[in-house]
Amino acid sequence: DAAAGLLVAGMICMTGAEIMGEAVKQLTDTSDNALVERVKALALESSDDVTEVKRIRARWMGSSAIVDLAVSTSENLSSSANRAVEEKLRFKIMEEEPGVIDADVHATSSSLTCPLLTATGVHEEMKSVQEVEEGARLLLLAHDEVQTLEGCTV
Repeated sequence: DAAAGLLVAGMICMTGAEIMGEAVKQLTDTSDNALVERVKALALESSDDVTEVKRIRARWMGSSAIVDLAVSTSENLSSSANRAVEEKLRFKIMEEEPGVIDADVHATSSSLTCPLLTATGVHEEMKSVQEVEEGARLLLLAHDEVQTLEGCTV
């Protein structure tokens, strides 16, 4: 009886250690490396516009995962095209990875600069929103085709 009791106690201790190991991983927000690698491959293969995966994190919340992903895109993409890449990639991740309930995707192009910021010089110095709007209004009114301007919101 004593040997059987020790065997049962050993099995209970092993099960407790396994549960504790998983709990510690979840409580310390440990990243799931296998999921990270699968999502990275998916991001690079899903679109020709994605040139690089800058940052990726996958965390488990209970039995579901949340993915944060930052990618670089082709230099010739506009902001709206980058937004389309983000949405397409977000839904692709959630479709291909059944445990992922949410994906936060951020796509940027290294050469993308807002034409308004370049034209008004905002990127060179910090300006208020009112100063940026006034600069944009003056730039628009400087064109021969623009006769009046009722409002300018940036």
